[in-house]
Amino acid sequence: MKTASARNWVFGLIGLLAWGLCILACTSFSPDDKKVLYPAFDAATGTPGVAIFDRETQKSTMLFVPIAYEPNDTNVVIKPQFVRSQWLPDGKSVLLAWAEESEKSGSSDVLKLAVTGVGTQQPLRLFTIPTLKDASGSLVTPLNLVNDHVYLMAGDQEILILDLKTGSLDMHEFTDAKGDFSIYPGPAGDKIFYIEELKESTNAAVFGQLNPADFSRTPIMTLTNDVKGLFTINQDGSRVGVVEEGAENQLSFVLLEKGKVRLKRPLGLKSAEIDLTGGAFNPKGDTVIATFARTKSGEADYGIIEIPLSDEPIRQTVLISNTPAGDKQQSVLFQAGLSHDGKTAAATSTYLAVDNEKFRAEDCALFFVDLTDPKRKITKVPIPLPAHHTQTNRKQK
Repeated sequence: MKTASARNWVFGLIGLLAWGLCILACTSFSPDDKKVLYPAFDAATGTPGVAIFDRETQKSTMLFVPIAYEPNDTNVVIKPQFVRSQWLPDGKSVLLAWAEESEKSGSSDVLKLAVTGVGTQQPLRLFTIPTLKDASGSLVTPLNLVNDHVYLMAGDQEILILDLKTGSLDMHEFTDAKGDFSIYPGPAGDKIFYIEELKESTNAAVFGQLNPADFSRTPIMTLTNDVKGLFTINQDGSRVGVVEEGAENQLSFVLLEKGKVRLKRPLGLKSAEIDLTGGAFNPKGDTVIATFARTKSGEADYGIIEIPLSDEPIRQTVLISNTPAGDKQQSVLFQAGLSHDGKTAAATSTYLAVDNEKFRAEDCALFFVDLTDPKRKITKVPIPLPAHHTQTNRKQK
């Protein structure tokens, strides 16, 4: 795919949700935490696909690579730049999603979904979703999945519902919505939350829980915060954590509980120096784990940041240091997944390399961080770069 096209795709994701809901979460732990889904490059084509890492055997295998041809033109190959993968509740199946972007049109207008088994004889099931408002935008967060149904935004106030068992599609429109509407998956994958922008305010929105059975809405709090890239919620949505920018670009972590500020903690970091994205409460609910990108003089550091909801020190664990930086906004492409037991964070740099041919081969990896180790032990699983990256790096040397 052309570099400019890939760059436009990245920018499109960043500008999609003004409330900071860019949770790409490039890794996904299985329900028993024994296996991890993560993006990797297909050896034959260089296309990003999905691999699976077995934590017991310490081995990886490629699970899925989406490659298709332009309809009625077998000379044009469609190579999706991003594939979302997440485990289904049974722990034996995986849901995959990608947007097919045409080399001709330069736009991603068709969303594809697939369900495949892991270690079973379950046949692959494919679904094609009709044109959505933004097919790539549907991949910014984990898909909203409840009881074998996937919920997708079809428009500013419309939800499309896909039944994964029958393939049937249904539509629901929020005719009483006061502004643009967005849905957001709960951390445990069994709830759907929503954000409804208020037209009468330029910086306010209602956050609440959506009932997927009858689409009734239960408001939880009104948000008026100027979110700077980090937005995270707890299991029932009663707590929201955001990062705000204050005087002299200083960042603070703010904990909201049912709309009231319960904690405001200065981070000692400036927005001009660092980006914080993603975010998840640990199982105890006493710490938020997120990812960071620090860019300076054309180089970047990427890693994990731990923000305790107490007086304990904030901790940064650098996973990649002094690597050639791509576009600064690409920090949203370095996201961490948290194991269900809260003991391990996992992040990949695969998508940082998609549009950055200067990205070093040694920096492309799946990283595990042991959050129980006082020294935060790091385990690195290499991800081979596509051939064109390798050739570019050799010429530069």
